[in-house]
Amino acid sequence: MTVVHVADGTQVGARAIIIATGARYRRLALDGLADLEGTGVYYAATPEEASRHASDAVAVVGGGNSAGQAAIFKEDGDHPWCARWRRVHPRQRAPSLRCGGRAVTGEAARPSNWGRWGADDERGTLNLITDEVRSAAVAEARTGRVVSLSRPVPAPPLAAGPMAALAAPSVSAMQAAMYTGAGPRALAELLIIMTHSPELTHFDSLAHQVLDGQVYPGRPLGDSADAAGVRHGSTVIFAGGVVTRGVFLDPAPGGAVPEGYGVTGADVDEAATCGGAGVRAGDVIVVRGGWDYAASHHLRLPGITLDAVAWMHDHDVAVYAGDIGDAHPPIDPAVGGALHRVALPRPGMPLIDVADPTALAAASALEGRSTFLFVAAPLRLGAASGVPVNPLAIF
Repeated sequence: MTVVHVADGTQVGARAIIIATGARYRRLALDGLADLEGTGVYYAATPEEASRHASDAVAVVGGGNSAGQAAIFKEDGDHPWCARWRRVHPRQRAPSLRCGGRAVTGEAARPSNWGRWGADDERGTLNLITDEVRSAAVAEARTGRVVSLSRPVPAPPLAAGPMAALAAPSVSAMQAAMYTGAGPRALAELLIIMTHSPELTHFDSLAHQVLDGQVYPGRPLGDSADAAGVRHGSTVIFAGGVVTRGVFLDPAPGGAVPEGYGVTGADVDEAATCGGAGVRAGDVIVVRGGWDYAASHHLRLPGITLDAVAWMHDHDVAVYAGDIGDAHPPIDPAVGGALHRVALPRPGMPLIDVADPTALAAASALEGRSTFLFVAAPLRLGAASGVPVNPLAIF
């Protein structure tokens, strides 16, 4: 027998007691919140709430297990909610959060587009560059000024040997000159290109990075690539070129980002605000950090943080290009490189590695604006994880 003593002196005895105390939700301190309760703000995360906002972006805010469960449901690729919620942004109020023995950190809390455009998608955030986005971008070409965003590519002779001295820069391209005809009537060459060289501006395709045996958007590596090349998420996605609006962002105007510094979402946002144009869905952002990675390998390289990648995801950035990429050594060892280990395989955002925005910075200052028509038309190369590219900014 259990006896409950009530505040008014009453005693209740029974073998089993059910106590209904009601619930009082912890409401966020936001203006107008009450007007949205029941229509866009809910205090539960069930299929009923999910069905009301199909294809919407959803923010899960909380500091307890229920918030963790909602985030994990989105992580679970077999859960039916995944097809309902376009993407989930976990925002936890507690310093740490566990749910059913699982920490809601790491992959569950990282931005992702897996499932957003279907299980067989290969284009990732290139899907954001619609016909309407391209049409609007063409209007950015007003004066006709054109600058390249690519590094120059020296091509030493193959006869010099494929291995550079340890103190020399890496070699991104080599050539073997050939003569055609007896009494040469033309010149030709054989080129050997190391696509992912730190001295070569190149596009990374979505199959370039592998997470736990999977590539974007959750396809097993064995179904996507083998010794014959890449079958899913290869460079074929660039066959039609990339034409959209470009936005120049300069977190360190006239200087350089400090050594070892992690560029945050706030830094990117401030640079976008200072540029005066903002960033909209389908844009390519070109970030100038003032660094030459290939010549600075002996220093602590600055880089993009996971927080900045989340900012890009929230703003539906289509492509990242810049002279700074992933920090080395990593800013957060648990993340590794936020661009290559998160942005590329999770949201499916193609990267233009080792861009050179020096000329773009000068052109932007002369034009008095940070937006331009971005055009990139790399080789129509299939079955590869990367391809050299010479992106152009047209003002």
